[in-house]
Amino acid sequence: CGALGAAIEASIVAGINKDPANAAERMVKVEKVFTPNQQNVEKYRRLFRLYKKLYELLWDYYDESWRTYSSL
Repeated sequence: CGALGAAIEASIVAGINKDPANAAERMVKVEKVFTPNQQNVEKYRRLFRLYKKLYELLWDYYDESWRTYSSL
């Protein structure tokens, strides 16, 4: 999470925590750990390849949308 990373860095700069490991230990709470199902590895790979293709194909539309909305 970007906000959490920024908060961790800010706590180090402010002297609250001495380093990223110390800050993460004090600030991050792991609620649940997900373990990939090894039987589905090929499915995960195919889905990720599809995601990357869609992302590349739609990038220009995302960019145009962002520029349009940010100019309003």
